[in-house]
Amino acid sequence: MRDQTAHRVHAAGFTLVELMTVLAIITILITILIPVISKIRTRAKIAVVQQQLNEIEGGIMRFYQDQGQYPGPLPNSYLYTAKRGLPAPAIYDATGTTQLTTVTQSENLVLGLLGGLKFQAITNRLCFDPTMVGRGMVNLAGKKFEPYLSLDPNAISTGQYSDSAGAADDSPIPEFLDKFSSPMPILYMRAHVGTSGVVSDDVIAKDGLQRQYVLSDIYPYTHGSSGSIGEGKSIKANEYRAPAAMPSTGVFPHGLQTVDPNQKLDKSSAYPYDLFPYLQSQTVLPTDTSTPAQINATSTARSANTFILISAGPDRVYGTADDICSFGAVAP
Repeated sequence: MRDQTAHRVHAAGFTLVELMTVLAIITILITILIPVISKIRTRAKIAVVQQQLNEIEGGIMRFYQDQGQYPGPLPNSYLYTAKRGLPAPAIYDATGTTQLTTVTQSENLVLGLLGGLKFQAITNRLCFDPTMVGRGMVNLAGKKFEPYLSLDPNAISTGQYSDSAGAADDSPIPEFLDKFSSPMPILYMRAHVGTSGVVSDDVIAKDGLQRQYVLSDIYPYTHGSSGSIGEGKSIKANEYRAPAAMPSTGVFPHGLQTVDPNQKLDKSSAYPYDLFPYLQSQTVLPTDTSTPAQINATSTARSANTFILISAGPDRVYGTADDICSFGAVAP
């Protein structure tokens, strides 16, 4: 009787070979599933950020309907200039004593949709007050408006933007941050309505004319004098192509740092992309290709006469094919 019981117990167990087979199958399944789960999570994050850009676009359009222009309240002459070298009109901190000289277009967007400016009557100065963010815009005439977007404290920066990779050359005014696990500024470019061409190095192009967009709007984030922002960049070193080649220091730089009409929107030309092909319409060809200046002047800009929003996408590098943009896919 005892022999029969022992036989039944032995028959119900697993042999070592069977256990090893099961473990091998589980290992194979895990190896297959981990990349799949990672891709699903990435797609979910992309969808969240795309929805975030849609919400910001909605606020921009409400601003436009109300104000007759695209946000924010500060004219371009008040904002950061990469090469112009002219002093910007004075904007001060909350105390009215420290001048803010590197206000960016992305920060101007927050000032327009959420607010943050006030007039200090004692000094008669325009000041940034962080306690005013979320209370609505104050324009240069001192008129106050209701916010054009609900404030999400987790989706704006606190002071000058920085992460473990470096710091941006911006001011203490916040900018919108995308909702990836390592948040980065959402770049905002406001078109020079009614101008020709695509983009210039600074406010005035080399031929003396304004273009639709200007490099200065995003340069404080793509360049950075104290590092290259973007914690957790995942682009591979061997993907970089001149002129945005990998430096010897091993820092992963961003694209969109130069304006070169000779560049194309393909990885064999320049990658991360140059700002010109990135903003150039891929469906409307230039009418004059005799010189780089004429290519720029006679090309059509994406989202002409409106605005552009850019998230660095999952790889945390501006100017790459996975960027999430208000104009749609970067590469055709």
